Amino acid sequence: AIRSDLLKRLAAAGISATTMYSRTLPEIVAEFDGESSYERFPNAESFASRLLTLPVHARLTERDLAAMRVALDSVPGP
Repeated sequence: AIRSDLLKRLAAAGISATTMYSRTLPEIVAEFDGESSYERFPNAESFASRLLTLPVHARLTERDLAAMRVALDSVPGP
């Protein structure tokens, strides 16, 4: 939920952040071996659900960086 909210805030600011993984490792592995592998990778879903990518290209402006900072600062702490 936090990642989804953060992605929405970044998108509203014009920042093209994305989810890092569209599928979890167990889903990808299941494609190849045909079996559920959630028990082999018990933390994969939690890990994948929290990651996102931020743009880091050379065309980022100070405004972009400030928008990212505001969005990231809005995330509740531990």
